[in-house]
Amino acid sequence: MKKSIPVFLAMVLVSIIVLNPVTSEAAATRYHHDHPGYTCYKITSYMSPSKVKKIAKQANQISTASDWAAALGGSYKGWIGALSYVYGQSVKAQMKPFLSAAKKGKGVEYSYINHTSNYTTDSYNTNKTFKIK
Repeated sequence: MKKSIPVFLAMVLVSIIVLNPVTSEAAATRYHHDHPGYTCYKITSYMSPSKVKKIAKQANQISTASDWAAALGGSYKGWIGALSYVYGQSVKAQMKPFLSAAKKGKGVEYSYINHTSNYTTDSYNTNKTFKIK
């Protein structure tokens, strides 16, 4: 009986993950350029038009970075740092691509190049862009 409880809990956990996946589109491809000692990837992730529209509807209630992180939620919270890098510290300025995309009925794509050292723990991102698609 005691051995069946962990097995049962594992089955429940797997069922929850399989039946309730987080919806997010992301892709990574190896990016070859002259960068000795580093492995580099071009990474893109996409926010659907429905999620963009949902954020645009909340725009007036979003005034702090915490509000913004909560509105982005889940798999998009990693976008916060890049948004502040590209658009500055103003949360309202960071929302510009989302509001523009919502008006057009489109989604937003975030892309960047990740550089990870082959020898140390050094890792950083460059070429951060947000596009309406």
